[in-house]
Amino acid sequence: MTADDPLRTDGSADLPLEDSVIGVQFDLAGVLGIEPGRYYVRRADDAPVLEALLAGAERDRGGDVLIVSTVGAPILPDRRGFRRRPRRLTSLEGAEEIWLNRVTYVRGDHIFAEPRDVQRALGQLMGSREEQARMVFAAFAVTNLAIRAQRIADGDPSLNEVHPHQVWRTRIGSAGASQVAAGLLDEAFEFPLPPAPRWHDRLPSAEAVARALGGREEIRPSDELLVRVAGDVGAGRYRLGAAQLPAVVALTADGADSRLAVRATSLADRAARGDMTAQDQTELADLIRELWSTSTAARAAATESPDPRIEDEG
Repeated sequence: MTADDPLRTDGSADLPLEDSVIGVQFDLAGVLGIEPGRYYVRRADDAPVLEALLAGAERDRGGDVLIVSTVGAPILPDRRGFRRRPRRLTSLEGAEEIWLNRVTYVRGDHIFAEPRDVQRALGQLMGSREEQARMVFAAFAVTNLAIRAQRIADGDPSLNEVHPHQVWRTRIGSAGASQVAAGLLDEAFEFPLPPAPRWHDRLPSAEAVARALGGREEIRPSDELLVRVAGDVGAGRYRLGAAQLPAVVALTADGADSRLAVRATSLADRAARGDMTAQDQTELADLIRELWSTSTAARAAATESPDPRIEDEG
């Protein structure tokens, strides 16, 4: 890393100080897991080309860059040693300040030498909701790839992937290469997130939480695993999702339809061979919905049944 090459990482292309870039940036609280720094990202061969950013851009200047930084309160708690005794705290008024993780993702084909070109491209991007979404979800896909790599390297299952609906704010903007390397954007607009997709039926969430905490309903392992499968499929990890479906069927407490078991096993076998087609992916999504609908109906029936531990106060 050199002073005249602020975005240079191992394997990345040279991005001089005078160049400007357009990127996606978002902030979120909590432990992200990825160490702060700048990471070279090899762009996938099938990465979508954003038409709004073609005019005036100097394309193929190298790989992409993921920049992880922290802003806000003191970055991390002191971990130089663990206290043997608890430390007494004074009364606190209001909430404590916490740090935010700031993630910035810049593609190597969104590089501009002329300020007027980057302004024109940013203006065109503001008018294209579809291309905004493609940029944002690509940034989250790269971030989650980094989190998964960190989770495996650390052997830490508590490191979870992030979703656009979890972050404090998502921005798309432009700045000079040196500013972006420091996690800063000159001009930006907020990306308004669409409503979270409803891929399944659902029960009233407050009631479900109350029943679980009150000991009136157990959380079924099959439901927990099925939600994970849906998350994998939603992230495009179809083989991983399909491989887990037979376990979902096997864990179903009231026994699943044997035809569902056959379909789940067949999909898992195809996933193991690595030859899942687009039709297989559609069948996988349909089977997840079917299993979830069956589970939801069973939980709804249990909710409607009177609880013998609740006495009639009348």
